[in-house]
Amino acid sequence: MLLTTPGLPEDYHALRAGAGLLDHSRRVRLRITGPERAKFLQGILTNDTALLSPGRGLYGAVLTAKGKMQADLTVYALSEWFWVDGEPEVAPRLPTLLSRYTIGSDAAVADLSATHGLLGLYGPAAPRMLESSFPNLGAPTADLAVTETAWNGHQLVIAEAGYPGTPGYKILVPAQAVEAVRASLQSAGAMVVGTEALETVRIETGVPRFGADMSEENFPPEARIEDRAVSYTKGCYLGQETIARIKTYGHVNRLLVGLLPETDAPIPRGAKLYHPDVTSVLREHKEAGYVTSSVYSPALKRIIALGYVNRKIEEPGTRVTIGDDAPIHATVTTLPFV
Repeated sequence: MLLTTPGLPEDYHALRAGAGLLDHSRRVRLRITGPERAKFLQGILTNDTALLSPGRGLYGAVLTAKGKMQADLTVYALSEWFWVDGEPEVAPRLPTLLSRYTIGSDAAVADLSATHGLLGLYGPAAPRMLESSFPNLGAPTADLAVTETAWNGHQLVIAEAGYPGTPGYKILVPAQAVEAVRASLQSAGAMVVGTEALETVRIETGVPRFGADMSEENFPPEARIEDRAVSYTKGCYLGQETIARIKTYGHVNRLLVGLLPETDAPIPRGAKLYHPDVTSVLREHKEAGYVTSSVYSPALKRIIALGYVNRKIEEPGTRVTIGDDAPIHATVTTLPFV
């Protein structure tokens, strides 16, 4: 059952001042089992699975052999298995993608979408409401911490979300218990909100999302996620050679930045950016970047956007134009916005 929401202003307020409850059923949720589950992931994940131990999580990406992103994901380590959480855009293909790489290893990937629901609880009051609903739980507070708890005969998995810049949790729930868990959290004071409000908070925080600000066309350093997603000290993994070469010998040609457009309406995704310093060899007007996400920010009371720009013009304060027919002026700015 999808949750209904009262409206963006109220939803946003709940996420910023109270606690918002989201239906995350479109997100991918996988179970990885087998004695070689960490070894299997070590060969394909950009981050170091040696850092995983029960109760801890890890953020990383799966790349192509050429270093481009196929998906980003979070792996949460439980005592006997790993829970993999990913964006809705990769849900149709991530189970098959990961299963392909298990060949020859004692690890197995199972899709939990038919057996388990997923709820999100975000906002400064989220820890209190979580503990009110599940007494003696002790809400996980460390980054990407995860815990299992028994509740009314059901086994729940509760993880610190690590996203999008507000206290938050993901709750993996057996399908038959989703409504009871939702009702318990609402009784504790959580307000049902929609994904649009969470996207607004995410963009204000400057956190890129796969399927919006990252795609199969991007290297992790372009999206500035390498500090939390890439280990430069682990052994080989798929695409590692390209990523190591970028760090050691070169640079990426574009970078994710914040943009402050001078307009009253959100900028369409894919809108092209231009700057006089970015031209072709014939000195012709050349695309200098593009917009990936844009919303009205209630905190700043203006339109904001994320996008990629040529590395020549990534300095805050740089002025660019958006679009061809009726160009909109915008200023490159530091992240986060809020």
